[in-house]
Amino acid sequence: MDLVSRKKKRRDKICISCLKPQTAVYIQDLDVLECERNKGIGTLLIKASREYGKRRGADFIRTQVFPQNIDGMRFYEKNGFCEMMKTIESQL
Repeated sequence: MDLVSRKKKRRDKICISCLKPQTAVYIQDLDVLECERNKGIGTLLIKASREYGKRRGADFIRTQVFPQNIDGMRFYEKNGFCEMMKTIESQL
């Protein structure tokens, strides 16, 4: 067993986790029309995503938000998300 990374096939997807195997639900994009915000729609979508993950045995839910998106950061924190890592990149 490789202690740095391990591949695990689960429900037709390959998950690669460092140090310990985990399965995540990943929200690629979550956007609510501006005229429909603050009506609980985003929170309902997060709740549905959590339920989806629980039914499939996921360990956690993950998404990303730009740090300058203050409203987005506030929304995710209100819904139980916290910063776990920073993504870094470099121009080629």
